[in-house]
Amino acid sequence: MDANKLKKLRDEGYTISKCCGACKHGSFAGSYLFGCCSIKSYNHLKHTESKRPLSIIQYGSCNSFEMKGDILSMLKDQKWGEFLED
Repeated sequence: MDANKLKKLRDEGYTISKCCGACKHGSFAGSYLFGCCSIKSYNHLKHTESKRPLSIIQYGSCNSFEMKGDILSMLKDQKWGEFLED
C-alpha cells in the first residue's frame, strides 16, 4: 500500500467495520443489499408461521460476526488488516 495513503488512513482514524457483507454467515446473491443469515432464524407469523432464515442487510452486524476467511486474507495481504475493527 502507498505510504502516503497508509498515513492518511491512520490520521483519519479509518476503520473497517464488522458487517454482514463480510461475515461468513451472511448469504447474499450477486450485489443484492439484502440476504439471509445462515445461523440465525425466526418464526415468521405473518405468512406461514414457519421457521425461516433471518433476513439481513449487508451493512448490519451482530455478536456472531466471523470474517470470511478469503476477505480476511485479502485485507491482511494488502496491508488493510490494521484497520479491522476489534
